[in-house]
Amino acid sequence: MFSGVKSGDQLPFRLDFGGQVNSIDRYRLRIPAQKMISASSHFKISYPNYYKGTFDAKCIEVLVNHNKVPAQSSWDPQALTIEIVPTDPVPPHSSVELVLSNAMTPTSGGTFHFACEVLSPGGVPPPLYLGTWIVSIQ
Repeated sequence: MFSGVKSGDQLPFRLDFGGQVNSIDRYRLRIPAQKMISASSHFKISYPNYYKGTFDAKCIEVLVNHNKVPAQSSWDPQALTIEIVPTDPVPPHSSVELVLSNAMTPTSGGTFHFACEVLSPGGVPPPLYLGTWIVSIQ
């Protein structure tokens, strides 16, 4: 647990263009099917205040079992969150990939924890923590 995140809570990801500082990249944040224990109607990604990159809410896609699904996305730089709401809830035990295109990486490198929470349809219970992506920018 060198990263501070238990290995069972670490989520897989890929940066398509290498995660270089001060450049445009595409974040592919993956959620394995075994983590999706219930249907999810809302994904919330939170990141640390020392992450100084930017995101383009118009360039966020959701892939469920490798198929693009319609969704609404928003980025709130003050709250340090990205929220993604698929038109239809994502079924349990589905593999999910949240694709953040046209993202500008920070001007300084580092390791950044991006945490993922989901809400079930109806959204009354508290959000369910699914895990954390440990993103390195060089």
